Amino acid sequence: MEGSADGTAESGTRLGLRGHARLIEHHGGSMTWDQADGSFSLEAVIPLHDDAR
Repeated sequence: MEGSADGTAESGTRLGLRGHARLIEHHGGSMTWDQADGSFSLEAVIPLHDDAR
């Protein structure tokens, strides 16, 4: 999938990075990213929940 740090994407979920970050944060996690000097880094902490109901 091709996209950019401004939250746009040509295909896929169309959430962009900000939308994915909000979704992850809603579930108690975090996501950060940075783009500088031609490199890109992304870190996501996604909590695992045991929803055995």
